[in-house]
Amino acid sequence: MEIRYGFHPTPFGTCIIGATTRGICHLSFLDQDSSSRRASILSELKSDWPKAVLRYHPQSTRQMVSNIFDRGFRSPTQKIPVLLVGTPFRLKVWEALLKIPFGHVLSYRDVARSVGAPNACRAVGSAVGKNPVAYLIPCHRVIREAGIVGDYRWGHLRKLAILAWENGSQDAIAGRAATAGGLSVSASIVLQSGHGTK
Repeated sequence: MEIRYGFHPTPFGTCIIGATTRGICHLSFLDQDSSSRRASILSELKSDWPKAVLRYHPQSTRQMVSNIFDRGFRSPTQKIPVLLVGTPFRLKVWEALLKIPFGHVLSYRDVARSVGAPNACRAVGSAVGKNPVAYLIPCHRVIREAGIVGDYRWGHLRKLAILAWENGSQDAIAGRAATAGGLSVSASIVLQSGHGTK
């Protein structure tokens, strides 16, 4: 399997995105954009997909990043395919995250209940923290039960920025919905387990 990857600017800092012909398999943010940090995050991608051939190809990944972070309105039928590999429990949690509406948040306990494991808050937290596709699998929409935003794999301040950005987009959507035919900014994502493809 070939993974094409590239580093690109986003509203939340530089990201690395990796994609196969089946879908986006990696999206993460760099805490600092330096050659050593790029090498480190690329090493993580190689570790996650040891049998894949990695090919630096920003020309093919640039449009993907634009499709994800463009504040313009996309068709509600547009799908962004994502290739995920994980334990059945992690896949179940990641699928539950996709059901959190754009501009909303849930607690770890809410997510645990939604996957039928109301006492598994720590396991849910672990699955949320292992999310390999930032933003598209919206782990940033999970907060602590007391309403505290909490930690985020890619930084607390980045999580706050993403949540604020989504809330701003939600206001923009509400303002334009009547004249834009009710188009939605939220992406529909196709989950594929990818079993045996790593």
